[in-house]
Amino acid sequence: MTTATTTWSERTALAQESGRVSLICKYLPVTNHRGTRITVQRNDSPTYGKDPHKITVSWNYALGISGNYEQAVQTYLDGAKWRGIWKVATTHNGAVAVFVSEIHG
Repeated sequence: MTTATTTWSERTALAQESGRVSLICKYLPVTNHRGTRITVQRNDSPTYGKDPHKITVSWNYALGISGNYEQAVQTYLDGAKWRGIWKVATTHNGAVAVFVSEIHG
């Protein structure tokens, strides 16, 4: 039995086409050396290895809680060059973003 090796981009495209893509946003509290931050990465990163698009963004105190997570997700999507409609929901220690549908046109 032969298994085909796929690249991160190919797996992402397949997952996004099937609607099975989600992002995990983790809240990182302030430390002695860094301000509050948010990390964003693919939810399946442990399965497929390190997420090459993982980002850490600074907390924007001018935005609310959901606004910070939405902005962090949008920054991730822009860097990964992903399109589509995403929904963001907060959790007890961060947020999750799920792919809803492709933008056509």
